[in-house]
Amino acid sequence: MKYPHLALAAMLSSFGLLACSDDPKPTEGVEPSSSATIGGDIPVPSSASESSSSAVVMDDPNAEIPTVPNQTVTLTNVSLSGAAAVGPMYKGATVSVTGIDPSTFTAIGTAAQASVSTDNGDYSLSGSVGSPYVTATATGSYYNYILDTKYGPVTLDAVTNVAGRTNLNVNVLTHIEAARVKMLVTTFGMTFNDAKVKAEKEIRLAFGLPSDSTLFEDISLSTESQAGANLMAVTTALMGELDGTTFSTYLNYIRDDIAIDGVWDDEVVKAKFGDDAYAVFVNSAVLMLKSYTDQSVSYFENEIVGFWGAQYGLGFCTEEGTLANCSNVNSVNAGKTFMCSNGKWGLATEEILKSIALVPILGECNSAVEGTMKQHEGVYYACKKNFWVVASAEDIANSLISATAGACDDTRYGNVQTHESQYYVCVPPVWTKTTHKPVDYSKGNAMNKKLGKGMNFGNSWEAPSADDSGWSNPIDDGDFAVIKNAGFNSVRIPVRWYSGVDTKISGVKKDVDLAIAQGLTVVINYHHYEPMHEAAKSYPNGNYPSVKQEYLNVWKRVAQTFSSYSADKLVFEIYNEPRGISQEAVDDIMLSAYEVIRAAAPNHTIMFEGNEYSKFAQISKVKLPEDGNIIFTGHYYEPYSFSHQGSHSSDGSCKGDAAYGNKAASDMKDYVDRALIAYPDINGGHVPLNMGEFGIAKVCNVSDAKRTQWTKLTVQAAEANGMSWHYWCFKNCGGFEAYSGSWMSGFLNAFGLQ
Repeated sequence: MKYPHLALAAMLSSFGLLACSDDPKPTEGVEPSSSATIGGDIPVPSSASESSSSAVVMDDPNAEIPTVPNQTVTLTNVSLSGAAAVGPMYKGATVSVTGIDPSTFTAIGTAAQASVSTDNGDYSLSGSVGSPYVTATATGSYYNYILDTKYGPVTLDAVTNVAGRTNLNVNVLTHIEAARVKMLVTTFGMTFNDAKVKAEKEIRLAFGLPSDSTLFEDISLSTESQAGANLMAVTTALMGELDGTTFSTYLNYIRDDIAIDGVWDDEVVKAKFGDDAYAVFVNSAVLMLKSYTDQSVSYFENEIVGFWGAQYGLGFCTEEGTLANCSNVNSVNAGKTFMCSNGKWGLATEEILKSIALVPILGECNSAVEGTMKQHEGVYYACKKNFWVVASAEDIANSLISATAGACDDTRYGNVQTHESQYYVCVPPVWTKTTHKPVDYSKGNAMNKKLGKGMNFGNSWEAPSADDSGWSNPIDDGDFAVIKNAGFNSVRIPVRWYSGVDTKISGVKKDVDLAIAQGLTVVINYHHYEPMHEAAKSYPNGNYPSVKQEYLNVWKRVAQTFSSYSADKLVFEIYNEPRGISQEAVDDIMLSAYEVIRAAAPNHTIMFEGNEYSKFAQISKVKLPEDGNIIFTGHYYEPYSFSHQGSHSSDGSCKGDAAYGNKAASDMKDYVDRALIAYPDINGGHVPLNMGEFGIAKVCNVSDAKRTQWTKLTVQAAEANGMSWHYWCFKNCGGFEAYSGSWMSGFLNAFGLQ
C-alpha cells in the first residue's frame, strides 16, 4: 500500500504542479517564515468581515431540518479511529477528543488522546469522555501535496456526536464547520444536530459544492465519492502553495467569517482563493487522485471548478451554453466572460464571443441547425456545438455533400460519398473525411457473420507446454458438442505455438477437426509470444529482426498446414494482445505476418488487432492492408476494476458488486464511429469488428446477477453494432468460466441463447 500523499505527489507532478525529483519521500522542509502579504497585494487577514453577499443556492440552508431535541450528557466510552489531514498529517501528530455540553460548548471531563501512527494521518483512540458530544482537535505537521513539502504544525477541529460512532476524521471542512455549529448553538439556540445539518449546507454553498448528505467527519482524502471530491477540492483550493503558517491564518479567518452568518463575505479573500483554484484548474485540465488503494480515478475537476465559480459569482453551471461574467472585482479575471460547457465553467474564447455577436445576423446556432453553414460578408460560418465558427474545408465539403446526397443523419449512418477526390463517411451529424481509402469488405463481413456468437478455449493450448495440458485444462473431445448444442456459432483457440510447435500443430489440428465436425467455425491465433513482446521493445534494433523472423517462420508453417481447410471454416488471428511496444512495432509485426499468412492461405480471413492489450480504440492508429477479407478484433473488460478485481487488477483488492459498471452501449458506438472514419466499407459501414475476448471473473464476492447483467449488456451492445464475439472463457479459466459441468446460472440467457 502506498502512502496517499506520495501517490498524490506523483499524480500532481504529472500535470506540472510539482518540481521533478527522484526522492520518493516528501521534502522534510523547514517551515518558512510567513510574510506580511501573500500574492503581492493581498494582506494576511486579521479579522472576519461582517459584510453580506449573495450566493447561488444549491443546498438550501434554510430548508426544514428534522429536530432531535434530546441532547443527553453522560460519561461516554469511546473507541475511535480515523484520519487527520490538511494534506495527510505526519506520524506523531496528536488527536484529542473532549466531551462538551451541546448547549454551551463548555468542556466536560478529561480528554482522551492519541498520536497519529502513520504518515497517512491515521490514528486510533480509546478512553472515556464526559459527553457523547465532543470536540476533536488534531495538531501536527502535514504534507502539502502541491508543493511536495512538509509544513506545520497546524491545528484542526471537529465537533460531532460520538454515540455509536467508531470513525472520526478531522479535516479542513470539519474545522470550518466547528465554529459555525458553535455559533448556531450558543447564539441562536439551535440543537447540536440541527446546527450541524445547517452549517454543512451553508459551507457547501459557500464553496460552490454539490449537495451531499455525508457528514464532514465521515470524509477523508481517500473517500472515492461526491463527498471525497468535495473535500479534495476545498483542501486543494485553500492549501494551494501556502506555507503552513499562512495557510492556518487564512483558514481560521475564513472559518470565523463563515461562523458569523453562514456566508463567506470577504470578496478580496474570495478572489484570491478563486484565482488560485482557477490556476489549478487551468494547469491540470483533468485532475487525478491516487487513493489509498492506488486506484487512479478522475476525481474532483467539477468540484474545483464549482469552487472558483462560486468565488467569481458565476453560480452553478447547469445549462449548456450559459454565459456569465466574473463579478468579483478583486479577481484577476474580473469582468471576463465564462461559458458553461459539459457541466463546467470555462473562459469564453474570442471565437465564442464572436459567435454570440453573429447570432442577430445568422440566427441561433442550436441542435436543430447543427452542421449547417451560412455566409456573411464573404465568409462561410458553420454551426458547431451551439456556436458559429469559421467554416473549414471539411465543413464546406459537408455542406456540399449534404446538398446532393442528403444531410448526414441516422438514416445515412456509415454511407460513403466522394468530394473532390476525397472520401467522406456519414458519422452523424456530419460527413467526415476518412483516414483511409474505403475497401469492399464483403468477404470479411460474411465471415464475421458466420463467427456470430463464440466461445474461447482459454488456459489450454496457450499454456507453456508442448500440448494443451500445461495448465491442467486440456480440451475434451466432447466440449465442442456442448458449445454447439448451446447454440454457439464459433470457437477461438488461443495457441502458444513457439513452445513445441511440432506437437501443437497435430493437436490443434485434431481440435479444429472436432469443432468443424460439430458445425463450428474456428479462429486460431498466436497467443503469448513472450520473446516477441520483449524483442519488440527495442524495435527495430536489438534482436527484434531475428525474433520476428522466427515468429514468421512459425506462422508460415501453421498457415500452410491449415490452408487446406475450407476458407469459410477457419480464420487466422495474427497476434494476441500486443502491449508495451510502439505502434510502429505493432504495425510491423501485424503486416509482416499478414503477408506470410496471405501468401500461404490466399482465401482465408485474417484478423488484426490493436496495441495496448487489443483495445478497440486503437483502430484509429493501426495500419490495415487494402484487403476486404480481414476483421479487426478487440478485447473488452471494462471497467477493469470490476472485471479483474482480486486477480490481475493493479492493487489486487476486492470491491465486489460495488465496482460494477457497464457502459458498453456507448463504448461500442464509439468504436464503430472510429472504425467508420479510419476504415470505411465502400458499400457502407466499416471494416468488420469482432470482440475477441470479454468476461467477468467470479471472485471477490461478485454476484452472479452482476456478472450476467454485465455480460448481457455487453453482448447486446456488440451485436447491436454488428460485432461477432467470443466470451472468455469456456471452463477452468481463473473465475471467468461460463461452464463447469453445466452452464453457469443465467449465462446462456445473457448470451442470448435462451
